[in-house]
Amino acid sequence: MKKKLDWLTIDFILCYFDNGHLHARKRYQEFVNARINVQYESPLEETVASTILGSDNFIELIKDTYLDPKKRDRNLPALKELIKSKDIAKTHKEVEAIFNNKASLSKKFTLYLFHKYTDKPLKEIGTYFGIGESAVSEASRQFDIILKKNRKLQKKIELIREKLNF
Repeated sequence: MKKKLDWLTIDFILCYFDNGHLHARKRYQEFVNARINVQYESPLEETVASTILGSDNFIELIKDTYLDPKKRDRNLPALKELIKSKDIAKTHKEVEAIFNNKASLSKKFTLYLFHKYTDKPLKEIGTYFGIGESAVSEASRQFDIILKKNRKLQKKIELIREKLNF
């Protein structure tokens, strides 16, 4: 028998097959051999977002514990499936109410939120606001420039993001 590698942990898996180390190894080998060249349903087919395998409660625990809703990144495809998609129209109404119906500012801010913090395609965001995809990116970039120059608006935006869970 070869020397055990320090980094390789096998006891956790072997204990599912038997309490005795030798019997467990033999049963594990039988388990693997029985599945060679046999069609079976892979448990990996049930992964969520290509990363998590477990019950609905376990997946929610992982999301609540490790995914900060304020640090979403539209460029991480696996996370898109884990992050609940927001409704543009509903969010826009909430933002309008917060900005006391200042239509221009609430429109710009809502567009910025959806462009920067959600997985919504540019086309969908643009369609809602009646503009093209490149205009969505440009409007978001322009709002970001305004934010960087206006500390008071930055603070208000952060409070709104927290309230809306963005």
